[in-house]
Amino acid sequence: MDFKTGGQKVIERLVEVYGFTTRQVLCDHLGVSKSTLATRYMRDLFPAEWVVQCALETGVELKWLTTGHGNMFNDRKSDIVEIENVVSIKKLVRIPFKKVMVMGKNPFECLLDDIMIHGKALAKLESF
Repeated sequence: MDFKTGGQKVIERLVEVYGFTTRQVLCDHLGVSKSTLATRYMRDLFPAEWVVQCALETGVELKWLTTGHGNMFNDRKSDIVEIENVVSIKKLVRIPFKKVMVMGKNPFECLLDDIMIHGKALAKLESF
């Protein structure tokens, strides 16, 4: 599979799996500018980080999202799309009294001991 192309179709599948009606809504959800998405769409650049985020958030099958082949969702239970033990990528903001604000579509506050941190992102890579 060539991960340097195929961005247009993948972006269209991202819109579909999230249930959005426009690419603008996808931009808002991903927190990217319209020009960033437009550049990737027009240059047909594969949006790997958006694919990973979507898979974690929705449980969509990676094969379908990346290639369009197979089923959008698998009937088997996914270990990354659970309510209580969900594994997801979130920005954390430390606040007083050993608490953190978990940022995202629905931000919330919790005790630092209530979450398990599996890793830390040190940089965000952008495609040009």
